[in-house]
Amino acid sequence: RSGCKSNKSAKNLHQQFLDKLTGLKLENDFLPLLEEGIRILFHSIYKDQLDEEQMLLTRKNEIIRKVEAIEERFAIGEITAELFEKYQAKYQYEIQYLLDFESRDSSFKRKIKDCIEFARQASQNPKLLWENGSIDQRTRLQLLLFPEGAIYDPQSGLIQVVRITDFFDGNESKKNQFKKTDHEKLPSIMNFTASEVLCGSLALKQKWTHSYISLHLANKECSPEYHKHLVEFMEDFCLLMVSAYLK
Repeated sequence: RSGCKSNKSAKNLHQQFLDKLTGLKLENDFLPLLEEGIRILFHSIYKDQLDEEQMLLTRKNEIIRKVEAIEERFAIGEITAELFEKYQAKYQYEIQYLLDFESRDSSFKRKIKDCIEFARQASQNPKLLWENGSIDQRTRLQLLLFPEGAIYDPQSGLIQVVRITDFFDGNESKKNQFKKTDHEKLPSIMNFTASEVLCGSLALKQKWTHSYISLHLANKECSPEYHKHLVEFMEDFCLLMVSAYLK
């Protein structure tokens, strides 16, 4: 490109970065947190839909009780056949509407399941996200996996990374040692509103307390510092996975 003092092709740089991602995968210890984080975020993002679901479920239970009541009253002769048929038709119409809603809700549950499967695959092979993600998502992936950045050396023509995140396998140099780095929060992901991200983040932090994380990582020393950085990383990683799935 004119003015950039480099004639290295973008295709070559793209392939080099793909090579850097080869063999990297989220440590197995963190996969349950990934699944749990996605569930929490979905319930935060779709809070209004879930509130409506709960309201309609309550209404469905009320109607079922009313149907049982008129059936009992009709059986003992308290109401006529005409009244029974009138109310039965009314309640059956409402119940059918609620059943149709439950059918739509099952689609929502499948969406969560599919997103979790997508995230598991991408976490075990981040090249999938790099190859198919938007520029915004690629940038976020790069910042999460290589927190100290990736550098292009014009003399060798190679991309060099300073360090791989402590939470991914494939970093031969880390030897399970946690290295402190200043974690800079990523800006709000474009798929979500600020309130959705805030609610999701608060829900994750409330769930992922130090004692909770320590219990789930029994084979690791979970210091307060390690806990803080793990939660921040997993929060951003889960947001990235949900964003990429919903694009």
